[in-house]
Amino acid sequence: KTYLLVDLLNIADYTQSVKEMSYILHNLCHLALYQQIMRAPQDAPSTYIENLEYRFFVQGFAQYLAWNTSHEQYVFQNPNYAKKKERAFLLLEKAIQVKDVALQHEILKQLDHASLWDRFPEIAGMFFLDDVNRIFGEDGIVDFYQQGMQHCLSRIFEN
Repeated sequence: KTYLLVDLLNIADYTQSVKEMSYILHNLCHLALYQQIMRAPQDAPSTYIENLEYRFFVQGFAQYLAWNTSHEQYVFQNPNYAKKKERAFLLLEKAIQVKDVALQHEILKQLDHASLWDRFPEIAGMFFLDDVNRIFGEDGIVDFYQQGMQHCLSRIFEN
């Protein structure tokens, strides 16, 4: 069985508003659900690059889909997000180029414990999906999903 454990005290640290707490809890539940759905058809990553692809594709999709009830409410084009987007893609591009196995291991270890905005592969995936949706609509999202996780980073960075 899969369980979702929620630390309500942690959520309360973000806000005193019950309405905002409910919003956070709602999004966390959706995120956990999307992670389960996205994880199921994907092979477990076995290499460093596959791990980055998994985080970009699966976690990026889960973050994007869980962000709000409708993509029309997303504000990722807001200038406040521009630096977060640029940073996520820059770090991802640099991470892809890392050849040292010890450093690769350390990057993955840090990602496991990082705050949301520091988990650059999934944040880049979330922003990428938002761009795809804005340019190509839902058909673009479906097409990207159908192309699958394998080699998704090389497809993106080569284009």
